[in-house]
Amino acid sequence: MMAGEVADSLLSSGNTITAVPAQAQLINATKISGRTKKGLGIGVFNAIENRANIRYRDSLGNEHEALAHPLTNYNVLVFSQNLKNASNVSVINSNVFRPDIDRIANVTAINTLLLNKAQKYRLNFQAKVAHTQQETESSTGHDLFIGVGKVQGMFTYRAEYYEMSDTYDQNELGFMARNNLRGFFAETKWTGFKPQGRFLRRSLNLSTNVEYLYNPSRFAYWYINVFTLATFRNFLTASVEGDVFPLGEVDHFESRTFGRPVNFPASFKLGGFYSSDYSKKFALDFSIYNRVYNKQGMANIDAEVSPRIRFSNRMFVVVTTGVSRYLNNYGYVNVTDTNFTDQIILGTRHRWIVNNAIAADYTFTNRMGLVLRLNHYWQEVAYHGFRELREDGWTDASAYTGLSATDGSPRHNTSYNAFTVDMSFRWVIYPGSEIRFVWKYNIYASENALDLNYLYTFKGLFDQPQLNSFSVKALFFLDAARLKRKR
Repeated sequence: MMAGEVADSLLSSGNTITAVPAQAQLINATKISGRTKKGLGIGVFNAIENRANIRYRDSLGNEHEALAHPLTNYNVLVFSQNLKNASNVSVINSNVFRPDIDRIANVTAINTLLLNKAQKYRLNFQAKVAHTQQETESSTGHDLFIGVGKVQGMFTYRAEYYEMSDTYDQNELGFMARNNLRGFFAETKWTGFKPQGRFLRRSLNLSTNVEYLYNPSRFAYWYINVFTLATFRNFLTASVEGDVFPLGEVDHFESRTFGRPVNFPASFKLGGFYSSDYSKKFALDFSIYNRVYNKQGMANIDAEVSPRIRFSNRMFVVVTTGVSRYLNNYGYVNVTDTNFTDQIILGTRHRWIVNNAIAADYTFTNRMGLVLRLNHYWQEVAYHGFRELREDGWTDASAYTGLSATDGSPRHNTSYNAFTVDMSFRWVIYPGSEIRFVWKYNIYASENALDLNYLYTFKGLFDQPQLNSFSVKALFFLDAARLKRKR
């Protein structure tokens, strides 16, 4: 149980939170790595994170502390052996131990890359086993991947199979978006390497992917993709891409009730991107994609424009604006009305998403540089209809209106803002060793109302609670071979 869950539990019991730790303190982090003369690479990493407590006051006014983040020890061990023909095999083991809550999580992985003597054909194999135990409860899961293909020549191809069990979990040390899946992917590609006419290089890809749940075995989606790309003699690059989902999609998790799927109709997506010569002082990236569903009025459109300006050899700026518009999109709605507790309600909605970002790099010397990142993300969701989810994944009309019983205002319309600043100053003392100063600034705001327009989102945004954090990181590299020569 982490800080947020602990705080919710304490508040629900009638307590008052007086202090919440912003983050757990890192006590130590050590990494040792190297490679032997016979090509065996060895890496060892260990880090210890201190425990953190939440302070709270009970109904009688007494002060207490509750464990929000336990003392944690992280370990990673890697062995990687180089083989003939640029092949390799490696074994990786990660371990997370939290003695305060008697929890241990271990992941062991084997990775293999094999190429033939001409390095024309390739075999990839990866197997992972994750085991988690807390007190008397334990869980074990696996993740498997195998791929074969031709990697040289104008015509290449590959085929891949993957599966991840519903009990596999590597999130204690790493990231995994989801588990419980298995699928097959295949691709063939033609590449014209020789310049011809106006083109420096051309390529054409055709791929397909079908995916199911691992347990129980249930269809999720099947798509066919066509992608073509060309780079012209003036170094302008452009692409056109099309996706088709002929059988639609089945989302097994959108309903928040496993075993109750949500069906989406067949769809087709068409789009592409444009990118000019990055060696110029001014360059431009632009992309647009439109997805149309086999249902009247349902469509998604995504567009992004990103100018890149090199003011001098020291200063470089990238400005990015992305806009997404989803029409008649539908998804799960959290209904608190007790008259509909026996129904799973899906809301039909229009969504706006706007993301603006500025990235600036300034180089003082070849060893000193400043990096600045500003980002504003805004999303607005406007509901205009509600339907009841059937057992087969489709919907029927529902009497639920989504309106407040007291004043008739919409319950589910939402406007969300996130404004972040990341600034980092890096000073390289000598190769491999550096000191880094980092400042992070965050504002998050959400309300059950719609904004008049995008500019209106900034009204009152900076009146919200703001989080500032400063950190200093010192990294020193010791070359064991160099120390040995000096001795």
